[in-house]
Amino acid sequence: MPCTLITVLSWVSSWINYDASVARAALGITTVLTITTISTHLMETLPKIPYIEAIDIYLMLHL
Repeated sequence: MPCTLITVLSWVSSWINYDASVARAALGITTVLTITTISTHLMETLPKIPYIEAIDIYLMLHL
């Protein structure tokens, strides 16, 4: 759920005025870093297995 909300939040940048490019870039960078942080945290807390799980595919598609 948080990843979906963050992805929807990143779409808000298309409604920000074109002249506010700094705000658009900041929103884009923030969403990518947030998804990366969530993915890294999950990879550290889940047990290590030699195959790909559904959560791995889900997070790769959101990044």
